[in-house]
Amino acid sequence: MKPFKAGLPAANWLLRISLLIFLVLRYYDDFISINVTSISYFISAIYVIFSGLLFVGGFFLNPTLTVISGFLIFIVSVYNIVISLRGIISFDVIIVYLLPAAIGFYFFARGNSD
Repeated sequence: MKPFKAGLPAANWLLRISLLIFLVLRYYDDFISINVTSISYFISAIYVIFSGLLFVGGFFLNPTLTVISGFLIFIVSVYNIVISLRGIISFDVIIVYLLPAAIGFYFFARGNSD
């Protein structure tokens, strides 16, 4: 059976929408409570802002916005994985940090190409 290549644009948009909804729901409260002295505020701000920019970048032909947004989401997720690991890989670490890292890396590597 051959891959369903015609579904690739829909899959890309589904990844964008899923990442946006997940990160906004997860980090919106931290982002809205502006506390510039906390590192968690800046991490939340990067996640919320750049997941929105990753979504918006899908509407442009130039992949720069998508690539930069994917890169920053990937880097912040890897940072959170490194900080969160204490010798044991937990389910929470995988769901909360590894999935956004994988999606961010996908758009960093692929850009807007379908």
